[in-house]
Amino acid sequence: PALSEAARALLPEDGGAGEPPDLDLAAALPEGARRGLGAIALLAASCTGCGAEPTAADIEEFIAQWARSRADTLADPAFDRLGFAMGADGAGAKTAVLVLGAAR
Repeated sequence: PALSEAARALLPEDGGAGEPPDLDLAAALPEGARRGLGAIALLAASCTGCGAEPTAADIEEFIAQWARSRADTLADPAFDRLGFAMGADGAGAKTAVLVLGAAR
């Protein structure tokens, strides 16, 4: 729950953006959540002109983008928990944030 909460906090206020949002993970993590984690990774992606509402296909595309650009992070066996959030602005812009964590 803490990593999903952090992912939601990192989404743009309107839900979508033409570019990935500014990512301040330290500010987004709930108080005390960092203590149980040994490592954290953060991935974000955005699209425009990709429909007004979030879909499963959007999630698949964001994962495919991360698999192409950050495969080493996605496949790292140290990460044993995750948080995910996706937002849409209703006008075709969407943003996804994935927070990966490794237990201490």
